Amino acid sequence: MVKLLLDTQVYLWWLMDDPQLSDQAKAEIRKSHNVVFISAATIWEISINRKTGKIKIPDSYSDIEAEQFLPLPVTSEHAVAAGAISGMDNAQFERMLVAQAQCENLTLVSHNTKLAKFKINTIPA
Repeated sequence: MVKLLLDTQVYLWWLMDDPQLSDQAKAEIRKSHNVVFISAATIWEISINRKTGKIKIPDSYSDIEAEQFLPLPVTSEHAVAAGAISGMDNAQFERMLVAQAQCENLTLVSHNTKLAKFKINTIPA
């Protein structure tokens, strides 16, 4: 069993069945023995981007349980860990996902290959 954390772009690609999502990422997400988490930070980021008109997605994006995924709340431990990460000054949501992956020992599924340098397990999307 692998515990996966989807980054925002991967979650959006998954919801929209976007062909940009790699076959490897799709296979790992679909494996019944893997557990897939969606961070509250991801839902927050999508909500902001919907409000500003950057993305168009149905209201159902926040119903992560419909996708058989589990919610991952942001905790004070995550917040402290995110604040301690350097080298991500303009990527606050990614910073939180990296911190959550570190704290919870999750494998981050991301299109951003540079995140592996933060000593987390990653799967390219």
